Parts: sequence; C-alpha cells; structure tokens
Amino acid sequence: MNNYLLKITFLGTEYHGWQKQKNALTVSEALETAVKNALGVSVSLKGCGRTDAGVHAINYYCSFTADINIAPESLRLALNSVLPKDIAVKKAFTVPKDFHARFSATEKEYIYKIYPSKTHNPFYENRVLNYKYPIDINKLNEAAALFVGTHDFSSFSATGSSVKDKVRTIYLSEFTQKGDIIEYRVRGNGFLYNMVRILVGTALKYNEGKITLSDIESLFNGYNRSLAGKTVSGAGLYLNDVWYGEEIF
Repeated sequence: MNNYLLKITFLGTEYHGWQKQKNALTVSEALETAVKNALGVSVSLKGCGRTDAGVHAINYYCSFTADINIAPESLRLALNSVLPKDIAVKKAFTVPKDFHARFSATEKEYIYKIYPSKTHNPFYENRVLNYKYPIDINKLNEAAALFVGTHDFSSFSATGSSVKDKVRTIYLSEFTQKGDIIEYRVRGNGFLYNMVRILVGTALKYNEGKITLSDIESLFNGYNRSLAGKTVSGAGLYLNDVWYGEEIF
C-alpha cells in the first residue's frame, strides 16, 4: 500500500467546490474518476482544504493510498491523459504512510483578485471580482495590516460554522496592484470557512467608508458577523500554495 501526494491546479468555475457531494460535480469527484479510469482502482482523496463553488487553485494538494506501485511521474502522465481540461496534475510524490494532505500542512496562502472597473471585461469572467467603486489601495492595506497576527477570527467566518476553535495566525496580508488587477495575498497557519472572502469584503467595506479601523479591531473581541464585510464572490479566490515539512518530500 503506497501513499501518493498530487500537486494539482484547477479552474473551479464548473465545479461545486472540492468536497465530494451527492448532487453536484466537484473537483475531488472528477479526480477520483480519473484515478479509476487511468489505474483501475477506486480511491478516496484527502484534500489539503475545502474550496467553495467557483474557487480556483494555482497549487492544491491531495493524497490517496492505494495498493499499486507506479512511479510518480508515470502517475502524473496517466492522470493528465484522462482528466478534464480544467484540472491538471503538476507533480506527483510518494509520501510517508501517515501523511495527510490537510493535517500535515503547516501554512496556506490564498490570492484574491479584484478588477476595479465599471466596465465588464469578458476575459475576466469567473476569474475576478468585478468591483465598480473607486479603490484606494492604501486604505485596503490599512485594513489588511490589522489581520496580521494571532486573533480570534469568529467574526470572519461563515454563519453557522461548526468549528469551535477559531483562533488563527496570519503571517502576511497585503494588497498590491498587478496591471489592472488588485491582488490580495494572505498567508496563515489555517483559515476558517469563507474567511478569506470575508477579510476581502471587510477591507472593501472600509474602502467604501462604511466602517472604521477601530470597528475592524473590535471584530477580534467578539462575534459580530454583521459588522464585518460581506462574503465576496468565490470567483476571485485562488488557493495559491500550501507548505509542508521538507522531510515529507
């Protein structure tokens, strides 16, 4: 029995997130089907995290165990020959038996892309948030700076989340201009459900003058989902990378 780790990339537009569901196509289902078709074995994939409907991944990791013996590069080529065009395996590894794509991760980084324009750009369809208000990137970074550090992010998680411990540590949180796109990059030791989308929504709410920096700081002192910003569209969100201990590879 071998444990394999896949480093994949995908466009999430046509999928209802990562997690397998009964009545909707998901990335994990498409990938498990590819393994079955390419290798003739049924596997249960363990993903590095949950992604919502429409969310993309530049680098996403998932692992599975199977009673097969195939070289990682041969595995990569076999899967890419049967995967749909919006999913690709970038690299494959053999990893220790106790490795888990989610629980072995030490850090994750997300990118959120905003297109600030009153004019719709068809080339950005389902790839960015089309934001029709003026943006002050300095104001966005004033808000983003408050997210850095160890905080209780209860106010920045989806209503009804079952996760009890909502303390997370954010190492990097910044907005930068990349051509006509404003890109938010955030890295931390873990993220709550919808957390990145709410962080972006909160920074935009401050940009619009609807809340103050003091309001944002107060969100860490108790649950107040209504004061935080809205959950922005998943179309602009990308899982950028995941970190594991070097000994894994």
